[in-house]
Amino acid sequence: YRVAGVASKVARLVAAAAAGRLPALEDPLAWESKTLTSALKSYLRGLPEPLLTRALHDQFIAVAKNSRRAERAAGVAALVRALPPRNRDMLRLVLRHLRNVAARSDKNLMSCSNLAVCFGPTLLRPERETVASILDLKFYNVLVETLLDHYEQIFEDAPPPPDHNGALRTSPTSVPLSARNDIGVVERLGVSVAGCERMLGVGPGLAGPGLAGPGLTGPALTGPALAGPARYSPHHAQLLAQLATRGSSLQLAARSSSSSAESVSAASLGSGRVRTLYACLGESEGELSFEPNQIITNVAPSGEPGWLRGTLNGKTGLVPENYVEPLP
Repeated sequence: YRVAGVASKVARLVAAAAAGRLPALEDPLAWESKTLTSALKSYLRGLPEPLLTRALHDQFIAVAKNSRRAERAAGVAALVRALPPRNRDMLRLVLRHLRNVAARSDKNLMSCSNLAVCFGPTLLRPERETVASILDLKFYNVLVETLLDHYEQIFEDAPPPPDHNGALRTSPTSVPLSARNDIGVVERLGVSVAGCERMLGVGPGLAGPGLAGPGLTGPALTGPALAGPARYSPHHAQLLAQLATRGSSLQLAARSSSSSAESVSAASLGSGRVRTLYACLGESEGELSFEPNQIITNVAPSGEPGWLRGTLNGKTGLVPENYVEPLP
């Protein structure tokens, strides 16, 4: 899910699924994994109404900001039960697949936190983009990670763990690391729900014409492929530039501690080296991906507000200012 598929192949697969002519997907030479994963993400992003619905958007974000893990999981479970039945069924289907992926993270490196980074902006979308909604992007990842970590409790497939005398788990109390990755995406393609199930490889489950229900229908699902991938919409990019100009930094709320990302100014680069504070997944070939506590060298202003340019592991690319700190 980190690697984007070839746009033409994704579009061809989506078109075939929309026409009810989904081909056999078992041949890895004909259909690469990245093509299937890109088609799934494109389908979810292309829904006219996000899977978690706009009506519950603010409530999901409010619950995700709760630093107490047990309370956050209980709040998310309550909101999931409030979703329309077909949205809830599709959410269960997607999460079950993602848990299967995370179970093999020793081989594919896609842990729950990494999957949350990929699917946070896919399952949640605000009614309109504002400065506040951009700052809330980090909590999209918190929410998806909570959905994955507490799948059984949320969907009542298994009873929740016993609450020992009402005591809450206290470690960790902070917001998950994946919250520190903000990803803006506007890639949209249409695909049928049945095709989504085939690509997930979890069986029919939701088969039948009755799937065409609220929140899962509309022209975006059956029409031709829409716009290709882009990092930000023009309005989104303008808001980010305003944030960078004001020197804004994102903060993570935690009950016992908090951490903030310091913006690195051009004057403070000094040695031309910075240390990464958080994990970051580059969304394009021009952006670097890194983990916390890595050293990036040859750092210099990029000319883009809020971004630096540096070199890591022999690759040169863009680095978000507020994800790094200067080294002496």
